[in-house]
Amino acid sequence: MKVILGGNRKVLVNQTGVNLQRLSDLNDVDTSNVQEGYLMVYDDTTKTYVFTNDLDNLNVTNLDVDNLIVKDLTADGNINISGNINITGNVTFDTFTAANGTITDTLTVNDVVVQGVLNSDNITAQQVSVLGDLQVIGQLTSLSSEELEIADNIILLNSNISNSTAPTQNAGISIKRGTESNVELIWKETTDVWSVGNKSFEAQTFIGDLQGNADTATSLSSSIQIDLTNDVTGSTSFDGSGNITIQTTVEFVDGGYY
Repeated sequence: MKVILGGNRKVLVNQTGVNLQRLSDLNDVDTSNVQEGYLMVYDDTTKTYVFTNDLDNLNVTNLDVDNLIVKDLTADGNINISGNINITGNVTFDTFTAANGTITDTLTVNDVVVQGVLNSDNITAQQVSVLGDLQVIGQLTSLSSEELEIADNIILLNSNISNSTAPTQNAGISIKRGTESNVELIWKETTDVWSVGNKSFEAQTFIGDLQGNADTATSLSSSIQIDLTNDVTGSTSFDGSGNITIQTTVEFVDGGYY
């Protein structure tokens, strides 16, 4: 595999050893330090091609390879790739260390396997599949998605609060409504109630105790008995579903009716 670094500089990597026939077109090649997985680079100081895994600075115009296998690569300076990187096969690094790596154009890789830690200030991808655990550390996580599917049947908010800490912060769901004010479903810690603010809550049925006055009521859950006593007697039941009529009886007292 031959990689063109720009100008007449070349890099040759061979996992099983160096094929010197492929180096026949190069002059002043030092093969005394050849090891498996080393890179052959042009040394500007000695004006010779050397095999090494220790680079001070590497400037690449375009990189086009089938498979790239490097055992150990250390760049004390900068790795700058100003053109395109096209790797159609596998990329394998046992160890890769760089003070600064910069790709100013395009990086295209079929498969990337990171067994250790991948640190990046910004990653943009058309599709990302995470087979293991995903941990996001930061103050803000934004998802721009038309549809969000979550397999968990319970969503936990305020998960970072310690079990030994008394709750003081409200929590809930807020909905952005463009030109209209946001609406919220909030658990209020000060009063231990769910609140929708000054908005209405609609439901077909409600199970539980109510406090306050109802605007309308079809009937009472249990009818009440109304009785008249003393000189006028009568009774009826009342459940709030309509008007009532009481049939009364006037008692006879001292030879007359009252």
